[in-house]
Amino acid sequence: MFSEMKEAIRKKMYPEMQTIADHPEFQVNKLGGGDSRTVLHTAVAKDDKEAIKILLNLPGVDPNIRTSKGHTPLMLSVWEGRLQAMETLLEDPKVDTDVEDYEDHTLVEMVSHTTVVKSDITKNKALEMLKKISIREKIVTMGDNVAILIGNSVYKNTMNNLPGANRDLDEMTAILKSVHYTVYVLENTEDILASLEETMQKIPEGSVSNLHVHYLGHGQFRSSAKVGRELGEDDADGGTRVFETEEAIGEVLLSVTGEACTVDELLWELLEAGKPRALNRVIAVCVMLDMCRNKLRDVSALHNYEIKDVGLDLKMDIKKLGYNNKIMTVSSALLGDTASDSNSFTWRLAQHYRCPNLLLLEP
Repeated sequence: MFSEMKEAIRKKMYPEMQTIADHPEFQVNKLGGGDSRTVLHTAVAKDDKEAIKILLNLPGVDPNIRTSKGHTPLMLSVWEGRLQAMETLLEDPKVDTDVEDYEDHTLVEMVSHTTVVKSDITKNKALEMLKKISIREKIVTMGDNVAILIGNSVYKNTMNNLPGANRDLDEMTAILKSVHYTVYVLENTEDILASLEETMQKIPEGSVSNLHVHYLGHGQFRSSAKVGRELGEDDADGGTRVFETEEAIGEVLLSVTGEACTVDELLWELLEAGKPRALNRVIAVCVMLDMCRNKLRDVSALHNYEIKDVGLDLKMDIKKLGYNNKIMTVSSALLGDTASDSNSFTWRLAQHYRCPNLLLLEP
């Protein structure tokens, strides 16, 4: 399939490229040819912007593989003056822009040393594009950017395994690292809250200004719970009897053993049980949940008394800390996605993360 993809690139047969890419035997990172290059190198050599975009969007693509001469696709575009290719690669956060050749030349130095490009106009345009790279590194100046990625793909109970979650975990890790996030990966954890607590303790005090939390795995909506104790008169409204649930109701995340934790419990762990140490006061938190859930049902519909969600107290505790306006939660379940979708919420999201600014939230 390697030769077929190279031929499709040469002939600008973009639909055929996608067909080949979907073939189970196609390997996007395979090396071939005299200088051991990938098909992405081939697209760069042809200065084909559309072909490069198709390849960059393929699952598992590594845009930083070197040829036998030591050139990544970006380095090749600089060395040969392929400006369309260079511009396209620089827009992709997975591409390493801090690379050096085997003689320790940076990308800027390669522009001066290349023996292929003769035009000063081409060289100057290349230098202008490379100077813009520094903007990516200067986006955040107040505090550190931290990402905690929770990826559950191999389950130890009757739930289906999720190979797509493993793929998306690698994709998001690469993207966030490329825009200078410190990334903590919690993979196939049996206790999500315990793993999260351990991770938060590793982060220096007051160091986090932007926190991105991403969950990939199974989830559900806990729409029923055992009725527990009856609340006192102070909690009653108009004489109606009020009972508290034994478990919190709402969206829950599932560990690989099926142990559940609610979204509020996850947030409470990020806030370190009401004493946020790692987060500074100008924090912006984005929590993204890529999971499916069962259909929502009204927990109190079958009762002639009121049901108080035991998780409501935790919601109020979070609110009292003054963090409600600093936290944004996005759930793929609201879009009708399931955890097993091949074209997952995270995968679609990753394709739009071409501009590092999209990863940062204004507090």
